[in-house]
Amino acid sequence: MGTLVRFEVRTRQVTGLVDGRVHLAAGDGATGCVPAARLAAADGFEDLGQAVLQVPAEQW
Repeated sequence: MGTLVRFEVRTRQVTGLVDGRVHLAAGDGATGCVPAARLAAADGFEDLGQAVLQVPAEQW
């Protein structure tokens, strides 16, 4: 989990895989799920790799 993908012109994060369906979350909070086969075969689909956790700098 945590992989970033480009699907339907948007970057989304994979949040789960259940019964052949990939659960996705977009940066604006939108969520959804799609069959894994449809995701992988979609025009413009791209695996962007693992999301990098960004920890905010401490404020003193």
